[in-house]
Amino acid sequence: MAELPDWLKDAENNPNQISLFERGKISEDFGDFSVTQESWSKLDHLRERSNEPISRCSHCGANSKVYAYKLGSYARVLIWMVYNSEDGEYVHIPTSGAINGGGDYAKLRYWELIEKSPTDPGSKKRSTGLWRLTKLGRSFALNEATVNSICYYGHPPGEILGFEPDHISIVDALGKHFDYEDLMSGYKSIQPTPRGAQ
Repeated sequence: MAELPDWLKDAENNPNQISLFERGKISEDFGDFSVTQESWSKLDHLRERSNEPISRCSHCGANSKVYAYKLGSYARVLIWMVYNSEDGEYVHIPTSGAINGGGDYAKLRYWELIEKSPTDPGSKKRSTGLWRLTKLGRSFALNEATVNSICYYGHPPGEILGFEPDHISIVDALGKHFDYEDLMSGYKSIQPTPRGAQ
């Protein structure tokens, strides 16, 4: 591949250079490039797209949609994990009794509150449903940290596109359906069975 000319290298490193492929880089008065609207424009674009119906991808023909996922009451799984798993331990959530069905709890990974067990290529066992708390997940469950209220997720390509800037606590996420203090006191009152004991 040919080496880039000096003028193009200089342009790439110039913070005031605007690319044809980047939207929203121009400021309000269209003259001063030091104050940008890039984040604002991207967020507005994601909000608009999340309100659109499912469409067909022009490239692959698959269904295409931007979803605005709110962190909901399924966050109670995090509280269960704090009191029923050891640090770094993967637990099988679908059979744990922590949920009444459904897989919404897996969306907690978008906020990096839980992480999925890696698949062992040599094993015949499936890792589906095996999750562990992250450090942030533990802090969030104990009401010591907050996370972004909404995650924008695009399908395809199946990736996080951005977050709303406002933050919420686990109390906010649980909403009116669950009382945080009641949940916590219920788990605190149960003495866990030591590992290996019957």
